[in-house]
Amino acid sequence: MLAQLRTGTLTSQELALTTSEVEGLAARLGSVDPDLEELLADLLEALESPSLERLQPLAEALDRFDLVELAARAQEQAWHQQVAAVCQQDFEESELVRGHYARLESALEEWLEAERDSAAMVSLLEVHRDRVAEEQRAHEDRYLTPEEWTIPVAAADRLLCQAYQLWLEGLEQLLVAVGHESDDLAPSLELLLAGNANFLKVERLAQLRG
Repeated sequence: MLAQLRTGTLTSQELALTTSEVEGLAARLGSVDPDLEELLADLLEALESPSLERLQPLAEALDRFDLVELAARAQEQAWHQQVAAVCQQDFEESELVRGHYARLESALEEWLEAERDSAAMVSLLEVHRDRVAEEQRAHEDRYLTPEEWTIPVAAADRLLCQAYQLWLEGLEQLLVAVGHESDDLAPSLELLLAGNANFLKVERLAQLRG
């Protein structure tokens, strides 16, 4: 539709569609390139009282921009902003107490309150440690093509690596504490919760991949 601006062949209906198209370009790409933003503003102004004399040079100027490349830059810019927002999120502890963590915390509470079967507790912790280590290896072995390696995917990969490491460190500390029948489990559990926060962020980032 924009190409017809050079010939002055737009009908009134096509003119309305072209105005909408230019507004869409301004909304999507204007912030990426100041020169394009200024040109699109001039083009929208010209479309209010269209004439071939005004529209043709503006349309020709628009042709000099690589809109595909600018659209890719706009997507990258949007992803950076969205990823930063997700990575800066804070969670309530109630959001983090879930899944494997919730079951492990419950087992530890029972261990603290009952006659302590440290051998059984150590065995349970080793099962969790082995599970996390296996998930970590599977993640590290996963292959992604360059096309799949988007900004959200790269951020999720970093968060997952950190999450697995936090869980492994927390579980190793719990193994030592339980082995010594220590009641001071809070620092270790904080590491697991920090890992869960990363897992939650990865879930949010997954929504940005499309």
